[in-house]
Amino acid sequence: MKKEKLTQRIKQSIRNYGLTQKEFCEKANINYDLFTQYLPSRTRRIPNEWIVEVSRITGVSTDFLFGLENDTKTARQHTNTKG
Repeated sequence: MKKEKLTQRIKQSIRNYGLTQKEFCEKANINYDLFTQYLPSRTRRIPNEWIVEVSRITGVSTDFLFGLENDTKTARQHTNTKG
């Protein structure tokens, strides 16, 4: 998957959840300045831990973030299922 699509979905998920990037970083305990350096970069790989935090906090699946599925409703159903 192209990093631009992953970045776009991360930003979309945070925004759709109703958080600013700064609020998300505070909630996820991620350094905001570092976070904002990674998102526009085409060369820096976004840490897996951050992707997991986006999924955990916003309720979308990592499959959605990585572009393996396109339906955000389906993505939320997967992450909200208790086992």
